[in-house]
Amino acid sequence: MSQDAGKDRNSAAGYVYDFVFERELRQATRPSIAAVRRQREDDYHRDRSPAAWRPQRASSKANATPLPSARHMATQDRTQAARKKTSGPAAAKPASESTLYVQSVEKAMKVLMAFDGSKRQLSLSEICTLTQLDLSAGQRFTFTLTALGYLNKESESRKYELSPRLLDFTYHYLASSDVVNRATPFLQQLSQMTEEVCNLTVLDGPDILIDQRGDGTAIVTIDRPQRRNACDFDAWTDLKAAFERFAQDRSVRLVVLTGSGGHFCAGDDIVAFAAAKADPAHAEVYRQRIQEAYAAVQSAPLPVIAAISGVCAGGGCSLAMCCDFRVADATARVGVPVAKLGLVYPTIQLQRLAWLIGASNARRWLYSGQMFGIDEIGRTGFADAVAEGDVVEAALRFGAPMTAAAPLSIAGSKAQLNAVLAGQVAQRRAELDAMVARADDSEDFREARAAFAEKRTPHFKGR
Repeated sequence: MSQDAGKDRNSAAGYVYDFVFERELRQATRPSIAAVRRQREDDYHRDRSPAAWRPQRASSKANATPLPSARHMATQDRTQAARKKTSGPAAAKPASESTLYVQSVEKAMKVLMAFDGSKRQLSLSEICTLTQLDLSAGQRFTFTLTALGYLNKESESRKYELSPRLLDFTYHYLASSDVVNRATPFLQQLSQMTEEVCNLTVLDGPDILIDQRGDGTAIVTIDRPQRRNACDFDAWTDLKAAFERFAQDRSVRLVVLTGSGGHFCAGDDIVAFAAAKADPAHAEVYRQRIQEAYAAVQSAPLPVIAAISGVCAGGGCSLAMCCDFRVADATARVGVPVAKLGLVYPTIQLQRLAWLIGASNARRWLYSGQMFGIDEIGRTGFADAVAEGDVVEAALRFGAPMTAAAPLSIAGSKAQLNAVLAGQVAQRRAELDAMVARADDSEDFREARAAFAEKRTPHFKGR
């Protein structure tokens, strides 16, 4: 993010600094945890208004130097403040001693989200009930948000309400590691202030980006570069929804699936899945959602091409195999590292792998857990083409002849091939026969015959 962007109140960094860090930017150094606790006890007996809070906190430290408000600081100034504040004795303390890190931002958001149209004013006990925070934690976060100006406290009713300043706050996208690195020291100080062990939470935008072009093509990008495009539950859900929509959209004739940040997909987000495993029912829903996403890609009634660069591993490899074709560049590294994780590859994915590269190659890939480069993935037939330049553009060129073909013909052929490879021809006989009959009586078939007679190129409409 540029320095100019850092000055903009509408920038992602600006919102996060306003929300979390303004109060802490008033201090150039941090005291010990014990000093924070002592000061906090003193502060509880003083004026808690935002105007009174910040000067007390700054002036109570002998070595503290007040800084400008965060929303009036340029990015460079914020970065320098972070360096200054994290270079002193307090910054040198190990995380295990200072009990920093893990859920402060999430809990603060819980408090803010407790207020809605039917609950404009809430007491402290009501906030704790709605957020499921204990009284101590609820008090800390409510006081902190009041001090930062996001909550107001009515003096008579002693209830809290959202302040107009919250209108400045929105869910903006934070995917840049630059922003994350700058935010980390300030988040550490927020956790000191609230005495909570806390995790850096990045508020980001949609995980699946769709660029639907006017030429009948669409590019679907998995946009989780900080995780090498490993997908969590929401990403799998969005991917499923995107391909289900393409199945109903006649204007799209070809889809290219790729990843941002130089990688295709590192598979499932193991951190997110590990958290889901705490609840067996949720874990099963999570597993099912992954399979539904695969199925949506594989059954989409149009050509889908995986444009692969960088890492394509585990679930990412499975996702690529659900596509009709795979175009890879020289940076591609593909593998199924289950043998290095102590896992067993799901049977349906193993079946796809064996279909694609043969049983012998599948054994070598699975037993070794290795990642293979472009030579191996080309030799085994995993990749249908090798891109010399931009992999997405190469995939679009590869699929260009298909965009001019009859959509009903492609949809029928794809359904037939999927049924044959899955051994489901008998079960799906009626469905497949209906697709053949529909094509025989289609407008596209009549257009093809007319174009042949008139010696011109047919224009298919998918009906």
